[in-house]
Amino acid sequence: MATMKHNDIVKRIHHLVAELVSPSVPTPHLQPVYGEKDEGWSYPADGCIKCNIDVSSRDGGRKVACGGVFRNTLGYWVNDFTKKLGSGSVLSTELQAIYTALHLGKEIGVRKLWIKSDSIIVVHLIEKRWPPYHLHASLLKEIERLCKEDWSIVISHGFREGNLVADWMANFGHNRSLRVHVFQSLLVLFHCFDMILLVLEYLVK
Repeated sequence: MATMKHNDIVKRIHHLVAELVSPSVPTPHLQPVYGEKDEGWSYPADGCIKCNIDVSSRDGGRKVACGGVFRNTLGYWVNDFTKKLGSGSVLSTELQAIYTALHLGKEIGVRKLWIKSDSIIVVHLIEKRWPPYHLHASLLKEIERLCKEDWSIVISHGFREGNLVADWMANFGHNRSLRVHVFQSLLVLFHCFDMILLVLEYLVK
């Protein structure tokens, strides 16, 4: 197991907390571009809510979870979720993350939603028609149904560098029960003891 110096761990925690409060990217109002390579979190267009999603898999898929963070055009935190799923593949967990982001976005009244995943395979799968015998056909149909409702949806690929907080939310899901947990805004910080333990575990693993 790799070890880190105390100062390095403190710096990483400070960076994570800074990202939780507000993403520090000096390039506002970037339009969604498929497969764009951004070095950090990028802002959605005016009137659009962006949801970064990520997944976490442990013990060879015996423990999987996903998470997501909704932010507005100014980068302010709108909503969030973590979801513990039990066991499963990375593909099924990525699809569950997208489905949950769509469902929650619809629930809170979002009219324009940009979902960003670091899985290019999942983005391709949703964009193209899948065979009716696909293993995850029922979940894909639900995603398609939600996408066709009366709102604007963009699902695109982005690199993990811009997904720090979503990655943390996915890992945080392992500490929750088997359901969707919505914390809203920075209420998640009230779970500070769990947060510190999780961050330390994540940094030294």
